[in-house]
Amino acid sequence: MPPEQPDSLGRPQAIDLAAFILRSGTFPAGPSELGTAELGQITFPTRTAPGLVTGGTASLTPSANLGQLMRGVTFPNANILFNVQVKDPAKDKPGMPVPFDYVLWGATVYYGWQAVDQAALALVETTPLFLLPGRRCENGRPVPVDRADWKQYTAALVDVGKTAYKAAQSRNVDAVNKIAEQLNETCANCHKVYRDGTREGSTAGASRCQ
Repeated sequence: MPPEQPDSLGRPQAIDLAAFILRSGTFPAGPSELGTAELGQITFPTRTAPGLVTGGTASLTPSANLGQLMRGVTFPNANILFNVQVKDPAKDKPGMPVPFDYVLWGATVYYGWQAVDQAALALVETTPLFLLPGRRCENGRPVPVDRADWKQYTAALVDVGKTAYKAAQSRNVDAVNKIAEQLNETCANCHKVYRDGTREGSTAGASRCQ
């Protein structure tokens, strides 16, 4: 920041900006001016956010239906991994968009192999949210969080995300592309049952979770 002049602030200016934000948030002032050494000593008070309980255990309440969660998180991050098949992440750095666009600008900050790393880790971290009790499918049915196959598909996507991240560390396109095939298969296995078809032994449409 600012977007049109990235990295234009020096360290002292960045610290002054941090001090201003802390003061604006009524953070208690210290005995001396904020500096590099003091930054490492700052601790923020713990507060209970909405949807969380104390005692070290998070209690989350779903806001998005499953389709929204997948389109907002799973789909775009999977596509970043798939895109390695058509574009080497180590090639061109994205240029600053003109006219300015925040989405395109973001791709100039976190791009290339770093974006691949982040996509793989995003799948690992967010896929367990498929099992969050209370979430609904897009068609209004409850997400089948108690079914063994749903748990299996969820675990498989977490595993492939971990494998993709490990492959990405090699910075080798072929290594990631091998995982892309595995990712495609993992997604397809679940889609065949819960998006496109029915589970074995179920009535027509009973297993669909769109």
